Amino acid sequence: MGKELIINKDPKSPIAEIFRTLRTNIQFMTSNQGLKTLLVTSSVPGEGKSWVSTNLAIAFAGENKKVLLIDSDMRKGRINTIFGMEKRPRTVKLFIWSK
Repeated sequence: MGKELIINKDPKSPIAEIFRTLRTNIQFMTSNQGLKTLLVTSSVPGEGKSWVSTNLAIAFAGENKKVLLIDSDMRKGRINTIFGMEKRPRTVKLFIWSK
């Protein structure tokens, strides 16, 4: 797995703790109806969407939550690179975890 997966590489780091705190805050905000979908987006490239979404997905998976991570960037998808997987052109990448 890539160096960008800080929550796996250094689980006791302050950044990993921030992702766990973010996960907990999201769960708290959606505690009445339960979280079904979470979209990470921004208006310009290079703002860290892939980094945030992969680490947040791992944080949720670490809580025994079912996680489906979809990289729908058809031009410059990066999630396959972060996870060290083969890149296939023009396909939507699906990453599924369950702990």
